[in-house]
Amino acid sequence: MNDHSNTKADAAATKAKPADLKNVRVGIIGLGAGTLATYGRPGDRFTFFEIDSAVVKIARDNRLFSFLRDCKGEHEVVMGDGRRSLAKQPNGEFGVLALDADTGEVAWVRVLEDFVYSSAAVAGGPGA
Repeated sequence: MNDHSNTKADAAATKAKPADLKNVRVGIIGLGAGTLATYGRPGDRFTFFEIDSAVVKIARDNRLFSFLRDCKGEHEVVMGDGRRSLAKQPNGEFGVLALDADTGEVAWVRVLEDFVYSSAAVAGGPGA
């Protein structure tokens, strides 16, 4: 019989709720329509990295989508290749990193591995 008792770390992790997190800094590769901005709360900061200016234009067109306009936190869009742009960010810049992009040409698991092992832009990451 296996013992599945919680460790102290498990107990702390299960007590943390999204409402407990304040002033979250989120880096997101890929803007799309901007739907992830709807999770932004006052004090949060979302930074989207988008390579396609047409995608940004569509996401900002309030006749089509209002996700960016309705974001309760701050948001910005950084134009350029997400991986390269993210690598230029200061150490510990983001508490959360999301990959919401698909070119059909990039193996995102490999991109994430490269980023995690070569960058400290995520708080608590290597070199933080």
